Amino acid sequence: MTQDEVDLIYDYLHENYEYESTGNLIAKKDIKHSKRMGEPLGGFFYQGRGGSPKIRASIRCNGYNFRFPLSHFIWIFNYREKPKYVHHIDLNPINCRIENLKNSTLTEFQ
Repeated sequence: MTQDEVDLIYDYLHENYEYESTGNLIAKKDIKHSKRMGEPLGGFFYQGRGGSPKIRASIRCNGYNFRFPLSHFIWIFNYREKPKYVHHIDLNPINCRIENLKNSTLTEFQ
């Protein structure tokens, strides 16, 4: 992902969402074909059979579709950079508060 795409996502998120201390991005207004005001970005899914729950989110802006874990969008919202890998400090993939996220490499935690 290029820095131009990160800037596009950052601008889109700040225009349409606000960050809550609970770790959610909440729609500030109705977003065409997407969210209503007050709805959070993202939805739960289970990875694999019996896997742990995760929160995946997608946005569409300027003809591009971006689909990442919610923690990546929260990282971009706060730091305006695409993380290589987002580590959840408390190991809970649903806890997406910025205080619980750390930018790292995948090999640091294997």
